[in-house]
Amino acid sequence: MKKEEREIVSWDCEGTDTLYHTDCGDAIEAYLSDTPNEWWPETLEVRGYARMTVTIKEGSALDFVLEQLDEIYGGPDGPVEDATEKMHEAEKEFLDVVAAEYTPWVCEPVEKVTVNVLEWVKKNRPEWLEEEG
Repeated sequence: MKKEEREIVSWDCEGTDTLYHTDCGDAIEAYLSDTPNEWWPETLEVRGYARMTVTIKEGSALDFVLEQLDEIYGGPDGPVEDATEKMHEAEKEFLDVVAAEYTPWVCEPVEKVTVNVLEWVKKNRPEWLEEEG
């Protein structure tokens, strides 16, 4: 079975609540620019984040709707009727559409890249090494 490919929407070198680097290189540069050269690690782990996959528990929407209907139209002795097979099928279709159309804000790491810091700096920001001396 092929692993599901998910679009990486952000990159980060340190855990944070707000992800904003859309490029792996930008995340590395931001981390290293805030760290004195003598404290640079030999390697750096960069994580790529994708939006979480939406899952909705079946039964939750249908139960909610039936409770609302029973509140308005139900009798004093409990539910008027139980959910039918057709109701369950409609709920599944509804939840599938909602899950497919909803774009979550929350992300999770889906890729890890280990970068040799000195090699990355030599290739991408060689002037940082010249500044040292």
